[in-house]
Amino acid sequence: MMKFKELKKLIRNGAEPEAEIVTHATHSQYAIRILTGEESHRLMNWRNRPLIFRSLDQARQTLAQAGIKHATLIQHVAHDEIIGRVATYDEPYLARIPMSA
Repeated sequence: MMKFKELKKLIRNGAEPEAEIVTHATHSQYAIRILTGEESHRLMNWRNRPLIFRSLDQARQTLAQAGIKHATLIQHVAHDEIIGRVATYDEPYLARIPMSA
């Protein structure tokens, strides 16, 4: 778990964490995951609940405000078999799209 203030402090101290914006193909909800070395942190709100954004632009703007310039959009697709792919539940990421924050 990581709050926005903690993310900004981390970046001010010279760290260069990776950022992932995670969504499901059928939802318009976006969450942010911050990767620091081998640790993964979900960006949380002041109530210690996941910070959820209603648009990709909101998530990207939040990352830009923190000082992160690049992120990866990760899109989960629930129905692999519909598009002719074998469902891989241990590797659920079908789309990893690099983008500027």
